[in-house]
Amino acid sequence: EGDKSMVGFAEVVLDASLEDSVADDFMSYSRKRHNEFYQKDFGGILRDEHQYNNHCYIWRAVHDIGVPGFDHREFMVKAVWKRIDEECIICSYEPLAAWDKDFPILSANDAVRASSWALMTFRKLDAVGGIPQTKMTWVTHLDLSGVVPISAVNKILPARLGSLDRVRLLFDKSALIDSNSRAAIIA
Repeated sequence: EGDKSMVGFAEVVLDASLEDSVADDFMSYSRKRHNEFYQKDFGGILRDEHQYNNHCYIWRAVHDIGVPGFDHREFMVKAVWKRIDEECIICSYEPLAAWDKDFPILSANDAVRASSWALMTFRKLDAVGGIPQTKMTWVTHLDLSGVVPISAVNKILPARLGSLDRVRLLFDKSALIDSNSRAAIIA
């Protein structure tokens, strides 16, 4: 209670190739992700993205953190991905302390600037039943810039980490893996 910083950690194994897993995460400026931002329980008010190149973009998001009397929180984050080797790709999400002069959107005047960083690590695993596997690890830090009630914190952080379950379900091929395993036993 009373701590303004939150840290989260989550891991999930995806039934997808290393590259498909990273592409899904990094394409957060897609129309699908834009719609999810407003439809899910994340308090999404406004979201803008500016892509610099295929490896880097900046996003700005304004959230209603769900606490009566609290201003909305504005986050501005620089996202970069890099292939470390054939088995590992990372995505880094770093808060921008200063407004980027090349970002084509003005800062929100009625929101408090908050910060968030995350490191996503994607590691290629051995295929299971002929289906590629990738281990996705997410470490995140969230500072809402103020003392926020623990009830709000307990709602915000699990919702952020819950997005890994969304990705797991998106790539879920459990039925196919099971049928391949059964076919191998019968043969």
